[in-house]
Amino acid sequence: MPAKSPPKTGLVENRKFPRTSVIWSGKLESDDGIIDCIAMNLFANGAKLQLSHPLDEKTRSWTLNILRHGKFKAKLAWRATGDGNRIGLMFQNPPGIVAQQLAVVLSKSEGSFIAA
Repeated sequence: MPAKSPPKTGLVENRKFPRTSVIWSGKLESDDGIIDCIAMNLFANGAKLQLSHPLDEKTRSWTLNILRHGKFKAKLAWRATGDGNRIGLMFQNPPGIVAQQLAVVLSKSEGSFIAA
């Protein structure tokens, strides 16, 4: 039986690293304050988050603290149009280090976070 092709969405995936779906509570911390968040997915160079309230427009540098799983220095990569509570972060830590940290937490091989 031939393999099924993924549905065509018209979207182009430009991801350098594969993502892993999670639902983990965390805190997005900066000098301007702390925002509660839910990590929706993680990958070696970033994360997609759902925030408890929108970000302050002027803040661009954060630390994502995933409770019991680690801290990741990050910068804002994108903000969902029409929903300022959904954002994407780009980690400032090297992808290999993040992949190691996530591999331990998720009991996966480091390569699963690096190889697309």
